[in-house]
Amino acid sequence: TYLGGALLHGYYDEARQLLFVTNVTLSEVDVLSGTDLSLVSRISVPLPVGIDQMPDNRTLVVGTQTQTLYTVDEVTLAVTAHPGPNFSSVVGSTTQYQMPVAMANGKVLITAHDLFVQPSQGNRLIVWNPSTESFTEPQIAGWCPTGCASATIAHSADHKWAFSGPGMLYNSDSD
Repeated sequence: TYLGGALLHGYYDEARQLLFVTNVTLSEVDVLSGTDLSLVSRISVPLPVGIDQMPDNRTLVVGTQTQTLYTVDEVTLAVTAHPGPNFSSVVGSTTQYQMPVAMANGKVLITAHDLFVQPSQGNRLIVWNPSTESFTEPQIAGWCPTGCASATIAHSADHKWAFSGPGMLYNSDSD
């Protein structure tokens, strides 16, 4: 199936047999059939980048090239915006919440980047607590040290552990 745009990341929901992929240039999350990859739906989400499923097994969290996270109900396809604060201290910059990783405790770790700041200076790790709608920046010694051009993040299959680090491995226990 040709979708157009630029597909960046995806999440396959095995129970629903649906593949959700972020399409940044078309500002949408494309929903594909897991059986034949036909297009099921297009969900409008501004500049989506990363995607993961929350512990409830029915809500997706979508990171974007904006200062907002989005959640998508996998059943109704309803979208909810969750604007975050600007952690950047650079005038004219804004913090983009790009790569979310849903943890077993219900919180979401996000690799974020300050727009208009060099990657070696502007990468951040943010924690979003959906139950309180709070965004915090934990102080983790050595995370994404100076010279870090990009920061990736992933979780274990049980969502209890998150792993992150460019060239170095840091881990976080959701408990």
